[in-house]
Amino acid sequence: MFTIVGDFASKVPFLLSEILIAQSLGIKLYGYWAIVQVLVNYNNFSHFGLLSGLSKLEPIFIGRGETEKLDSLRSTAFYPVLFIDSLILIIFLLFYWNGLLPSNGVNFDNSLAPLFFLIVTQQFFLYGSSRLRNTLKFDQVAYWRIAYSIVFLLCVIFFYDSLTINALILIWGVSFLLPSMFFYHSQKLIPKWYFKFDDIIEILRPGFLIFLMGLSKLLLLSIDKVVLLLKVDAEQLSIYTISMQAMVLVSIFASLLGRVYMPHHLNMLGKGALMDTNFNELVSDITKLMLVMGVFASVGFALIIQVFLPDFYLSITPGAILIFSGVIQGMVLLLFVFIVSQGFEKSGLIYFVICSVVLFLGVFIIAGQSNNLIFIALYNLFTWLFLFMLFANKVKLLNMKLIMISILGGGGALLLALLLIETLKYSVVGVLFLCCFIAVAVYRRASSLKSLNDLLKQS
Repeated sequence: MFTIVGDFASKVPFLLSEILIAQSLGIKLYGYWAIVQVLVNYNNFSHFGLLSGLSKLEPIFIGRGETEKLDSLRSTAFYPVLFIDSLILIIFLLFYWNGLLPSNGVNFDNSLAPLFFLIVTQQFFLYGSSRLRNTLKFDQVAYWRIAYSIVFLLCVIFFYDSLTINALILIWGVSFLLPSMFFYHSQKLIPKWYFKFDDIIEILRPGFLIFLMGLSKLLLLSIDKVVLLLKVDAEQLSIYTISMQAMVLVSIFASLLGRVYMPHHLNMLGKGALMDTNFNELVSDITKLMLVMGVFASVGFALIIQVFLPDFYLSITPGAILIFSGVIQGMVLLLFVFIVSQGFEKSGLIYFVICSVVLFLGVFIIAGQSNNLIFIALYNLFTWLFLFMLFANKVKLLNMKLIMISILGGGGALLLALLLIETLKYSVVGVLFLCCFIAVAVYRRASSLKSLNDLLKQS
């Protein structure tokens, strides 16, 4: 449970931070903050597959007990990333100074040094947390993420009255740096200098395809925001960004289970174990629970907007739709790690690229014609549902039961969520009482799901 609890616990301070940031910056400047978030999200993949390859190989070699090989791989995956980040900064500067990067009118001249500090500290955080996860130290990963999110929240609170884009960038970098210094020291994560070109090739052989899949996945996750950055004003971008925060939050549960599942599964394969035969049952169980979570998240999102961010009121309906898109995204990310563990990276990459193109074209057309954020959110939902069906078919999980759960169950849950949001106008207490009743029923059902309980015990 450490990974699940840790990631959810770390998201609570971030949720509070986003509310405070939106309040402090206002509806227009918050759109500029969304631009920074897009840049940092893409920096997650500036390792070009080194960390991805390590995540696949390290659990296998741990299972084999090959210590010397592990030291070599860890060093090879760590030190080149610093050089890569420097190279990325140079490329970014060349594109920015030549006006080739969309910025929605904001000037980032004074933000370049803070951005470089942020992307370097982010890579230290990613490498360290990946190492701990690969060695099944999920409790330390949980503590690290919680510490990182709390540092960020405390800094936002302290500088609330004087928050600027540059200040937020520096705060984010410091939040990565301070906990990383402690955990790198306590867990001895800095590898010895041991560099072999053959190891780079060995890591990139599986890692580069996983990297391309992850990058295309991120493109699919953010392509609508990128298109809106080009097509709409900062205020509409802010409204949609707030909606997407709820979407990302609700997708965490299933994606986290996938991240827990993969190292355990690879570790068993390294020891010569057979394939996991309970994955079909696990996907079905989690899909049902995720749909119910979508209802709660939609109501909670509407309450937060009404109480704390009334200027963002227009984000409620798109947010509810995107939350259910997040439900499907979580299931896609769960299937994603299974596809990676089975060696189907090429098929996964093709599926992500196809859906990214489909989403880009659709959002570009809709944004150009009407700028209707509700239509864009619906198109986002249908695109992810299509990708879910492709993935489920690839791993031979697509059957009538899963289709009925995903389409009919998902549609019914979305309609229920929109109905409850509309009812909030008349009776907040009644809606909360109904949600509590459903929560008790879901908890009792979840406690009886053997496949889910087994995986939670592993985490």
